[in-house]
Amino acid sequence: MSTDLTDHPECRTPLMMAAYRARATARYPFVNDPWAAAMAGEEGQRFALEMDRFFPSSELWLALRTAYIDRVMEFLTQPPHDLRQVVLLGSPTDTRPWRFAGRGLRFFETSHPVPAALKRARLEQLTDLPETSLTALALDFQKDDFIGALQAAGLSLEEPTLFVMEGSSYYIAEPDLRRVLRELVTRGHPRSLVLFDYVQRRLIERSTQQTTHLDQAVEVFKRLRAPFRFATDDMLPLLYDLGYRYVRTVNFDELALMFEGTWRREREFRYQGVVLAGNVAPIYL
Repeated sequence: MSTDLTDHPECRTPLMMAAYRARATARYPFVNDPWAAAMAGEEGQRFALEMDRFFPSSELWLALRTAYIDRVMEFLTQPPHDLRQVVLLGSPTDTRPWRFAGRGLRFFETSHPVPAALKRARLEQLTDLPETSLTALALDFQKDDFIGALQAAGLSLEEPTLFVMEGSSYYIAEPDLRRVLRELVTRGHPRSLVLFDYVQRRLIERSTQQTTHLDQAVEVFKRLRAPFRFATDDMLPLLYDLGYRYVRTVNFDELALMFEGTWRREREFRYQGVVLAGNVAPIYL
């Protein structure tokens, strides 16, 4: 089954991202995903090699994004915040339920039905996964009533939750993204938080002065059938308009300085950031 599904449009980019996590695990001390290579398979490695030709910083960005989201999760799921519910929105190859096993967390994940089936098939081949609490839903959170489905599956809206939407926002048309973010801030617990990444407009609205490598990288995403649909240079106005009253953003350069201790202007693909947002500011963050 997995062989038939790997060429599905909804599977290609997640497999590539898993391949980058596997490579980052071998290269960077701040990334540790022992199951990423199994999730990626040969197909994911092939997709990543194609992207490498045009976007050599992709592996580093994936490493930084993974490390930062992991660090924020570690902070927010311990006292004094102690969020015990984590929802992974659009997580076809995410292994955090197992990487964070043994901490008493309840994980929920939503994935498009096709990559969800591929993930189940690959997980069945792994024999070293630790016990974890995971409820997996095969649905399209961009279109479906995902909050209602999560609640029916056991998510408590009376408890604060950390919602993680990694590697998804830029593939969602703005009206749909606004709906998703509005649902999270209006239907969840007041202390719930959402953590997600985004790209800046210059990645999509490229001028003739920008490098052809960047253009070619975007074309690779199109061939993977994952065209960019949303970008912004500042997430705060949009989130404020939707009702968020806490927004904290960190960009690629800041993450590279934080984890690797470097800053290089020549990195072409520096137009990305990660946002933590909610109704109420978390303590000490």
